[in-house]
Amino acid sequence: DDGEALVEVAESGAAHAARDVSMPGVAGSLLQLLETAGCGATLELERVPRPAGVSLERWLLTFPSFGFLLAAAPGARANAAEPFLRRGLACAPCGRLDDSRVLRLAASGHTAALWDLNADPFTHLDPAGST
Repeated sequence: DDGEALVEVAESGAAHAARDVSMPGVAGSLLQLLETAGCGATLELERVPRPAGVSLERWLLTFPSFGFLLAAAPGARANAAEPFLRRGLACAPCGRLDDSRVLRLAASGHTAALWDLNADPFTHLDPAGST
């Protein structure tokens, strides 16, 4: 079962956080993860795995029904990806977390801020551990 890949990652401790890709697509789902974790990120759009023949724009707006975002330390990326890759599922590093609380998109050598959680909360959920 493909869903067991996420269970394996959780049990191994290879990822610090995970979130499913849902209705807001890849970037919106990442923004939800960032807001509740209290961090920011740069999403490298050209590295986001997608099916052959599907444009990046279409893929970013798609609700894939099976997709996850994983947050893993650079040294743990291979261990976090392995359960997915073993099942023939795409899994690749496509971004970097930071403490800015800003989601930036990077493509073709350019980077732009998509959302600043400091100025405009997305879900209005407090970061984990805050009061």
